[in-house]
Amino acid sequence: MSDMLSISWFIISYDLNKKGQDYKSLIPMLKNVLKAYPILESVWILPTSDLSSQQIHDMLKGPGLPLDENDGLIVATIDNVVGSTTLTPISEIPIIEIS
Repeated sequence: MSDMLSISWFIISYDLNKKGQDYKSLIPMLKNVLKAYPILESVWILPTSDLSSQQIHDMLKGPGLPLDENDGLIVATIDNVVGSTTLTPISEIPIIEIS
């Protein structure tokens, strides 16, 4: 029998405000570390049972991190996910299950 973990859905959106800055670590952090999915050009969705909005924010923005004080970042929880014409179809974002 399978029990569903309590999943929180987060939306992560950012503005890169400084041209010429090196943002090459941002996408690997979102994809490989956080396991987020791109849904629009600078908007990602993250289903997780392990992190809070503040923890996600603190992993992305600060000295030595992908985003600095010049960049905009918002991390918010969402409770209903509907999307169309997204980079990753919403229906293809896996829900975490444990057995």
